[in-house]
Amino acid sequence: LDPKLLRGDLDATAQQLARRGFELDKAALQALESRRRELQTQT
Repeated sequence: LDPKLLRGDLDATAQQLARRGFELDKAALQALESRRRELQTQT
């Protein structure tokens, strides 16, 4: 998966993955992205 795709349109990506039988934990992914941004600004 392209990280930019996940960041840019998480809902649509989750829907497309669900069609393929994969459940994306959007809340966990959003928390990780938030943490990534926080760490990126610190460095």
